[in-house]
Amino acid sequence: MTREELERQYAVNKKGVIVTPGKFAGQMLYVPYFWDRYLGGLADDTTAGFITFFITDDDLKEFPELGQAEIITLLEIERTLICELPGRSTNVELKRKLQHPRSKFFRLFRKEAALTEDVSAESGAR
Repeated sequence: MTREELERQYAVNKKGVIVTPGKFAGQMLYVPYFWDRYLGGLADDTTAGFITFFITDDDLKEFPELGQAEIITLLEIERTLICELPGRSTNVELKRKLQHPRSKFFRLFRKEAALTEDVSAESGAR
């Protein structure tokens, strides 16, 4: 998926933030680009529900607003929202921050994990 294709699909504001309603609303235009790569099996790491990509030169050419970023990490929340996790820290640092019980992402991630376990248990019982 190219920037041009994304710009046809999503309306963005002057800062490059998607304003089209849906699972990418409020995210930068490059978030659905990386999500598409994830769906194609191209994520560099998917440990513990975090979807991480190492930024390549091709990514930077398509999305110069990534700046000096080396990685981008996405998280799917309750199957309705895809968001870029804040900061440009390493995956290990990011996981440590997000695993803090007061982190809103920690609470949402745990809620999603519990829902997934409930659905799996119900499916297995039948």
